[in-house]
Amino acid sequence: MEKRTIELKSMSYSGYKISVDLDDMQNTCFGSLWAKIFAETKKAEKDSNQYYIGYQDYRTMTKEKRIFEYYALAPSGYFSETKPGHVTLQIEAGKYLLFKNILSNHGPAFFKRVYDYVAQNNIEVHKAFDFEFLPVDNQQSNNEAIIYVGLKLR
Repeated sequence: MEKRTIELKSMSYSGYKISVDLDDMQNTCFGSLWAKIFAETKKAEKDSNQYYIGYQDYRTMTKEKRIFEYYALAPSGYFSETKPGHVTLQIEAGKYLLFKNILSNHGPAFFKRVYDYVAQNNIEVHKAFDFEFLPVDNQQSNNEAIIYVGLKLR
């Protein structure tokens, strides 16, 4: 499993949030959510050192209520205007462990492998959230596009 550690600065991201039922994920249309983000930011001048971020917030999830919040986000400066339904999220500065993947292999099985690796190697991470890091030059329509799963190190 290819991985690397990066240092992120605190940064403001904007986009859209949806609730995702873990038991019904196959009926969640992540692609249309990302299509909105890419359409709204296509004219922005991109910085190759930045990422689009899929943020999974597990803080309200319980064994009985297996629902988490998913945010499809771009750097706030990429939007020319705030649209109805936009949310803003401040990404914490710190060290993040990134696990490399390709879009065609991305999904719950990859996340399980990542968390199994973290547990087996006693790596301390924040478990209330994780990220999908998509390089800004990533082409979402390309199934071989690179995507990273990011975990904040403690």
